[in-house]
Amino acid sequence: MAFPSFPSYLATATTTNRKTGNVPTIAIGATREESLDSCRAVGCPLLHKKHGGEGDGDNPLCYSQHGTPSFSHSAMVKAHAKGKQYSLRGALANASRAARMVRLGSIGDPAALSPIDGAYIRKAVRDEGFALVGYTHGWAMDMAKRWKGHIMASCETLEQADTAIADGWRAVVVLPADFEGKTFDTPDGHRGIVCPAQLEPDIVTCNTCRVCDGSKAGPVVGFIDHSPGKATKRKR
Repeated sequence: MAFPSFPSYLATATTTNRKTGNVPTIAIGATREESLDSCRAVGCPLLHKKHGGEGDGDNPLCYSQHGTPSFSHSAMVKAHAKGKQYSLRGALANASRAARMVRLGSIGDPAALSPIDGAYIRKAVRDEGFALVGYTHGWAMDMAKRWKGHIMASCETLEQADTAIADGWRAVVVLPADFEGKTFDTPDGHRGIVCPAQLEPDIVTCNTCRVCDGSKAGPVVGFIDHSPGKATKRKR
């Protein structure tokens, strides 16, 4: 798909997201349309058809574009339009002392960022000593190759995860909402673990875990489906 222009981004020093913990967060897109464009650019299968994606049905598939992150992003977009600044430098400088990571792509896909913005984000985050946690649905596209070794490939099936790993990526994969257990294996025998922050939400956050740091070796990480309309039920 032709991409007419690169999206910008909005960075915040803090977040109230319980799963990530209070960490700097980067949203892809300074407008709603820019954010959606980033997802269209990588052909994300979770983006609803009404927004130019492949997702369909009564319930939206994408948690970010149709769930809580979209509400937070809308508020940021409005404030930015009125002159509020959301620079990465400011976000990193004002981060909580407990923050150990930066969440890249709380909404939108990082692979759609310009090469210049991408390089700046990667260097700035690492230079300040933070881990970088992000995911891209565009991992099979040339535009995403510069992110390999920095963020993780977002996959829909275990077979896709194997393909991504063979291509040099670390992978995350969506698991059914009724998945039970803490570990799994891919068809090619790669070990997988269920997201620790989903298993122990009162104890673990992304900030304390950081298994999704794409620069580090590690297992496939499975996210139990929490898209809008999905009820996640687990036996403890």
